[in-house]
Amino acid sequence: MNTKMKMGLLALTTSIMVGCASTAPNPAVVERIDQLSQVCPGCAQSLQFIGEQEEKHCGIPFEVERIEVIAKTSEFYAFSLALRSILPQEKYETVLTVAAEEVDCDQIKWIANTKNHLQEIFVAK
Repeated sequence: MNTKMKMGLLALTTSIMVGCASTAPNPAVVERIDQLSQVCPGCAQSLQFIGEQEEKHCGIPFEVERIEVIAKTSEFYAFSLALRSILPQEKYETVLTVAAEEVDCDQIKWIANTKNHLQEIFVAK
């Protein structure tokens, strides 16, 4: 096996390992979300969901500081809280499932895609 092939194989193996690696939740984030859930469980659920989706799909690290940024600036956070306030819990779980399928790093597009998908589901019933 020549050097070029070995390097290619090494690069492929490394990328597979990185892609399959699971990141453990940041203990400080877990603690902060737990604290928030004592005051506002819905807020904590939405903040955690958005933070995890942004980290997974947009490469934005979900750290304690990010929780405040999401709460203060995220259009999707406002959208999710509005839906949580008017829907029963089981339908809100559907919202989160759909939102996870429709993630877009542009939050306005994320809202629009989620809204369109939800309309298909809820109007079809």
